Amino acid sequence: EKGLVQHVIQNGRKKFSAKPPSVLVSLIEQQKREAESVATSLERVLTLSTPQQFEVFQGQESFVVHESDLLRHAPKDATILVLGGSGDAFVATMADKLIEYERLRVKKNISVRYIGSEGQRHDLMGAGARRRLFTFRLLPGLFTGDVNTNIWPDAVAFNIFGQPVGNFTIRNTSIANGYRDFFETLWKLAS
Repeated sequence: EKGLVQHVIQNGRKKFSAKPPSVLVSLIEQQKREAESVATSLERVLTLSTPQQFEVFQGQESFVVHESDLLRHAPKDATILVLGGSGDAFVATMADKLIEYERLRVKKNISVRYIGSEGQRHDLMGAGARRRLFTFRLLPGLFTGDVNTNIWPDAVAFNIFGQPVGNFTIRNTSIANGYRDFFETLWKLAS
């Protein structure tokens, strides 16, 4: 039934023999494809039945994994919109994972548009020079706290650079679109 044995008929009798072990690998690969198909179907059902999800991540390791996951699932050619503040510690928090994160971001052609405060001018000029697909504008005195708001295509993430670092993410396209409109209004006002 599983295709692991074969038989031939000799002198009216069935003679059985095992198939090569590589058949096991083929069987496992087929089961993996079937499992992936079921998982994709379940994700579609869950997305339809839960239009909004709220997630909380706390601690550096959790933060880094979540940021990488958001990037991995973002569509190619997307744009991440960031309302930043003087407490932006994204680069320091990502630490040694930043190079891998940036490599994937550039490979997927995902740009970052960042609105920061005047006090960040020097740091953002350096970031703009070092990071590809990164542009910024400044508003005087904007966001002087330790919270950044990242607007993804289908989610809004609030990065809290306190002790410990944390993240609250709302996955809802409608909410993301509303924040995107707000960002675009500020972008036009920024210099």
